[in-house]
Amino acid sequence: MGQQQSQPTTFVLKNAKVESLDIPIQFSPNFLKRLHGLEISPPKPDNFEETVQERVNRELALQQEKRVIHEKRSADQVAKEAQDLLRRQAEIPVLKISPEVELAQEQVIQCYR
Repeated sequence: MGQQQSQPTTFVLKNAKVESLDIPIQFSPNFLKRLHGLEISPPKPDNFEETVQERVNRELALQQEKRVIHEKRSADQVAKEAQDLLRRQAEIPVLKISPEVELAQEQVIQCYR
C-alpha cells in the first residue's frame, strides 16, 4: 500500500486538433503537494499516529478559524443592515398636502355625497 502512494501520478494531455497525440507526463507526489500548498514531509512509521493527529488538529483549527470568520462577517452584515434600516426609517419624508389639494379632495367627496 505504501509503494502505491509513493509512485508518481501520470496525466495524459490530449490535443483536440491532433487526436493521435497523447503525451504521458508524470508528476511526483512532492510536486503535487507543493502545488496544493502542502509542505508536509512523509510520515515515518514510528510517529505515524502523531503525524495523523497533528494533521487532524491543524485541519480542525483551520475549519474553526473559517467558521469564526464567517460568523463575524455574518454579524457585521446584520449590523450594517440594521443600521441601514434605522437610517432609512429616520429619513422617511413627511407628506404635506397643499391647501389646493385638500380643497380639491373635499370637492370630490362632496360630489359623491
